[in-house]
Amino acid sequence: MRTKNKPFKFLLIEDNPVDSRVFRQTLSHTNLKIEKLHVSDNLADGISMISTLYPDVIFLDLNLPDSLGINSFRLLRTIAQKIPVIILTAIDDEKLAKEALREGAQDYLLKNQLSSNLLTRSVNYSVERKEFENELYGSKATTEALIENTRDGIWSVDRNYRFITINSVFRDSYYRISGHVPIIGESLPETIGAKYSKWFKMLMDRGFNGEQFTEETSFAFGSTTLDVEISVNPILGKDASPEGISFFARNISDRKVAERTIRQSEYAYRLLLDNISEGVVHIDNDGIIRFVNKQFLAASGYKLEEVNGIQYSSLLQAGEKSDEETNRSLRHSSKVIELQIMNRSGIKTWFRVRSTPLHDDQGVITGTLLTHAEITEQKEAQEKIRRKEEDYRALVETMHEGLLLVNSSGEMMLANSRFFDITGYDKNSLQGKTLPQEMFQIPLTDLLERDVTETMFEHYETQVHTKDGSSRWCLFSYSIIRNKNGEPDGLLATLADIHDKKMIEEKLKSARNELQTFIYRSSHDLKGPLSSILGLTDLLRKENASKVIHDYNEMIHTSAEKLNIMLEQLLNVVRIRREKIFPKKINFAETIRRVLDKLKSSPDFDSVRKKIKISNNTTFKTDPDLLFNILHNLIDNAIKFSAGNPGRIASIEVSDFLKGVMIRIEDNGKGIDEQARNNMFFMFNRGSNSSKGNGLGLYVVRNAIDRLGGVIEFSSLEEKFTRFEIYLPDLSYAEKVDDSIQEFDLDKSN
Repeated sequence: MRTKNKPFKFLLIEDNPVDSRVFRQTLSHTNLKIEKLHVSDNLADGISMISTLYPDVIFLDLNLPDSLGINSFRLLRTIAQKIPVIILTAIDDEKLAKEALREGAQDYLLKNQLSSNLLTRSVNYSVERKEFENELYGSKATTEALIENTRDGIWSVDRNYRFITINSVFRDSYYRISGHVPIIGESLPETIGAKYSKWFKMLMDRGFNGEQFTEETSFAFGSTTLDVEISVNPILGKDASPEGISFFARNISDRKVAERTIRQSEYAYRLLLDNISEGVVHIDNDGIIRFVNKQFLAASGYKLEEVNGIQYSSLLQAGEKSDEETNRSLRHSSKVIELQIMNRSGIKTWFRVRSTPLHDDQGVITGTLLTHAEITEQKEAQEKIRRKEEDYRALVETMHEGLLLVNSSGEMMLANSRFFDITGYDKNSLQGKTLPQEMFQIPLTDLLERDVTETMFEHYETQVHTKDGSSRWCLFSYSIIRNKNGEPDGLLATLADIHDKKMIEEKLKSARNELQTFIYRSSHDLKGPLSSILGLTDLLRKENASKVIHDYNEMIHTSAEKLNIMLEQLLNVVRIRREKIFPKKINFAETIRRVLDKLKSSPDFDSVRKKIKISNNTTFKTDPDLLFNILHNLIDNAIKFSAGNPGRIASIEVSDFLKGVMIRIEDNGKGIDEQARNNMFFMFNRGSNSSKGNGLGLYVVRNAIDRLGGVIEFSSLEEKFTRFEIYLPDLSYAEKVDDSIQEFDLDKSN
């Protein structure tokens, strides 16, 4: 028995670390005196700790890695019979917790309703109840021993009703009834008192008439009334006639109480069976149903008169088991059996059946009590899980990527067929072993040793060395598996074979570099001779040449100028792709002024009204050269394509937008042909059939905006307007941006 006020030693058997932590915190807020809380995450370890820790209270989660449901409590109960057990359960397991109460647990607590006050009350109540239960058990054993060894009241009389023999039990009882201590030789009717004199004389007369019988009556012992059973036995003489009577008196008050209790218990038992959540069936040794409760009838759909008195096995699905096999397995097996019962509607219903043999006083089995827990939904869920597992295994095996699972030591635990196809190894040579060190450029054990705070998922391109010594490019994606302490417990990875893709990318990169180099060198080399031609045409303009020569010279100059512009645009394309970005603070008014100054020589410049509105109020940084290029091309287009219209206007607006600016350039010109809109930003594409440009301007604009991390949108209506809106981010975070270049396909052109 636990000493009062002694600090508690608790044992918590719980496998969920979150629930354990919540319990520990809740316990710390109680007013209980606590010596120690021991925690085990499985039942086996918890049971082994009992013999060394001697806990005062055990808290048990029924669903553990090595034991499920009510069996968890039953296993624990066999070891910790005298220790109070409190069940910790979720709402969906509350029925199991209540079943544990019926089988001896002291209390149960719902995890989602756990509080310090509730926990304190439950501990104190459970300890008190268990101590009382243990004391009651010992008292009961002592009482039973005393009852078994208590002597009956024994006495005898002769034919004159005088006492012949008297034992101490009878002497004491007689005194309590009559107030007189009986003495051998005294007359029983004369000393017993008027209340009982006639009744005893009637018993003795029946005995002297040769009757041997038992009579029950009640005696008043002061303020107490006791039930007594008196056996009357004639004492026969030599002539076989009664010479005296012997009496054996037994206090049967307890038996009478027990009989009344049994009658009440039988009623309560039937009431209980009809109100528990499980179906109950009582069968005899021949398998005949003798009793069923309401829950079984509800689950099976039968009526009482349809099942009472029939073979239990006739309810089972056809082919499940023979009658004899079923009866034998249910009577002699303590295991839980899963059976399918065909209900009244012909639907198969799964039950988990637990059998409890019923014994008579000699220990002979007289029947079996079958408890039915319906598990149809559980079986269906298990079947779904099984199918999902099969689907998962099929998915793993049919994955295009190789799948690999290694433990914390780097040993291979699982890999699919695709992994072995990529690496050239076979399963038998790698299963349960450390992978060859040369297989990956970064050893897997190095990945497992990364800091806990690092990302749990990464992917990168790497070369995997195959068994035959060759290498293949793969996209390696991995996730580190960690235990409840955050320590690496393994690694799950996928290998996507991108070898052919990498080879194509390398060839494409090489071809692209060659093309850019060709464009740059060709444009650069042509610029020299073209400059000379333009210089010569300028000289001829100053000579007094004939009109014919002058006209030819102007044609040559115009063509050379167009070619010069195209070469400059081609050089811009290459520069945009190759050169670094250097963000600087932008003065939009100054930048737009420089653009307009450069466009003044355009023949349409003066005929178009320019509306400029600058309303950005924050500091904005970007690459000034790329910005100038963007504005130059778009403003040039706005002037060209609005020319010839009445009220010709080209408007330019700059305003703040999120963490950057929005630039809108709009004209009221011819608009963009609908058929040309899908290829607006491709190389050598023209916005309309009447355009005299080289089709490079918008291609240069799109490449420059991409390099700056921006977005361009446009809208147009033929003969009405064309509007471009550019959204550029502020690049104040860096003085130089070395970003990856997004390129358009140079081959896509009209």
